[in-house]
Amino acid sequence: MASLGLGIVQPFGVLPVYATLAVWLWLRWLRDRRVSWRAIGWTAVAGLVALAYPLYGVLAIRADPALAGWNAQNQTPSPPVWDWLLSFGLVAVLAVPGIIAAVRRRSDGGLLLLAWVIAAGAGLYAPLALQRRLALGLQVPLALLAATGWWEVIRPRLRARLRGPATAALLGFSALTNLFLVSMLILAALGGEPRFYLSGGEWQALEWLRKEASHDQVVLCAPQTGIFLPAWAGQRVVYGHPFETVNAGHRKAQVEAYWAGKMNAAEQETFLRENRVGYVFVGPRELEIGDRRSEIAGRAGEPVFEAGDVRIYRLDGQ
Repeated sequence: MASLGLGIVQPFGVLPVYATLAVWLWLRWLRDRRVSWRAIGWTAVAGLVALAYPLYGVLAIRADPALAGWNAQNQTPSPPVWDWLLSFGLVAVLAVPGIIAAVRRRSDGGLLLLAWVIAAGAGLYAPLALQRRLALGLQVPLALLAATGWWEVIRPRLRARLRGPATAALLGFSALTNLFLVSMLILAALGGEPRFYLSGGEWQALEWLRKEASHDQVVLCAPQTGIFLPAWAGQRVVYGHPFETVNAGHRKAQVEAYWAGKMNAAEQETFLRENRVGYVFVGPRELEIGDRRSEIAGRAGEPVFEAGDVRIYRLDGQ
């Protein structure tokens, strides 16, 4: 039941989990020179149960043209190895002596951590479109191995009077990454980063759409507004996300060309009709790309909603 739940809730976790268990059983065989058929059998059964829903999902996606198009652009390749090493930083460095200690001890727990790192490392560069997602949970074994490397390998080699201060310094240094991330978020928030905030007019406009427009309507807005609008108002947008919008690159280019005034009248009409645009959202993010208000008003008439720096126009007949 837990395996079935894993496959439904987090399909990306199935491969790392069962690849880890397979490698773990192999490492135990190398240690014991004995095959645990019972463990292999239960692992295989649980793995097949976990794969049931992900396999159904793959078949369903391939059978649907729209989902197949979405899946084709859903690429999350793994960055170069040195990017991973820099990302894990001190944890990766300390994990090396931890791995050595685990190899020497060869306990079931230590071998499980090794198997986890081996399986995840192989998955990061397997010929799959979702490589980076297979790093799911990798920080857990690396952190445990790093703690082992420090406590059992490096710390005992220090003079007794240096062990306490060195451990405290290590913990403080390890916290710098979190401090850096939190500081960057705070500075971005204080600096008015537009991806963190909606203007008063934008928020009122989203509330109006949520109450007055049906969820099957398509709203034309700027690419950045398209991230907020489906979540807070519930309508669809022409472009809203680099992965979740089907044919995202083409859609984004079309939307930007529309707002920048790079479409002639005939192209605009075709673009609006093909995307079944029912509403046009004009706010600060749209005006930053280009001011199309006079053209939109000439086609749609008076806005159906206006608040602060935002106007919403309804396109009849779409």
